Amino acid sequence: MMSRAVISKAWRSSTLSPSSARISQHHGGPHVMMSSMQRRRKLLSCINSRIIRSFSSHNKHDNRIHDVIIIGGGPSGLFLSSLLSSYGINSHLLFDKRPKEELLKHPQAHFINLRSMEILKVEMPSVYDGIQREMPDVSEWEGFHFGGSVMGSSGRRLGRVVHPVKKPLRAGQSGSAILLPTNDKIQSSAADDESRDDDYISVCRPAHLAQNKFVSLLLNEAKQRHGGSGETNLRYGEEVIAIEEIDLESQSQPIISIKTSHGQTHQTRYLIAADGVHSFAR
Repeated sequence: MMSRAVISKAWRSSTLSPSSARISQHHGGPHVMMSSMQRRRKLLSCINSRIIRSFSSHNKHDNRIHDVIIIGGGPSGLFLSSLLSSYGINSHLLFDKRPKEELLKHPQAHFINLRSMEILKVEMPSVYDGIQREMPDVSEWEGFHFGGSVMGSSGRRLGRVVHPVKKPLRAGQSGSAILLPTNDKIQSSAADDESRDDDYISVCRPAHLAQNKFVSLLLNEAKQRHGGSGETNLRYGEEVIAIEEIDLESQSQPIISIKTSHGQTHQTRYLIAADGVHSFAR
């Protein structure tokens, strides 16, 4: 709420003097007195503008205690944000020091493992369908050669790494990549043995999608689940620079307070580090 002092100041500054209470026409035209309704509207407009300026210049400290704050806006952080929104935990914030455009620009990682695809299929079917729609054909990424040269066939090939991704995994079959000679027949029989009749252990398969495209799908999902734009709780380009634990008399457990590079402080019951191997928080 706005303080009485500020409202009083707004009232005094907007009090209409005899000269300002009239709308005069040029060339000595008639003077029209402002109505009582017009005075009220002008006063309310003045007060509203002062409230907005006051909050924008002084609200550096967020007095709310959020349920969760996430540090890191990559796949893990965005996935968690969507799940929190799905379970009605909308009082959460996500911070990432990188601008959003940076995450959507570079491919980075590309392999999405089997368990991740299973969770996405159940919890976020739209993201799962987006991956299936956008990822390249499996023949383009199921394996890669390695050898003594990167110059194509001119160098000696030492072997091939193959991911068993053509078909869903069977019981007892490893989901790890397989190191094979360059013989295609050996590769086919070892990586995807069609002669076996065991039951499949999952309806899903691992996937291949550049991380910037994967993040784009997750970002749209997180925004929608948080009620539309998601810009208020997804804070990209804002780094968490300080973390401390504080005790409040009104709370039964310690509260975590963070400070960001924008000079703001926020409080939370739970802080989750999803900012990678070089995590600031862990």
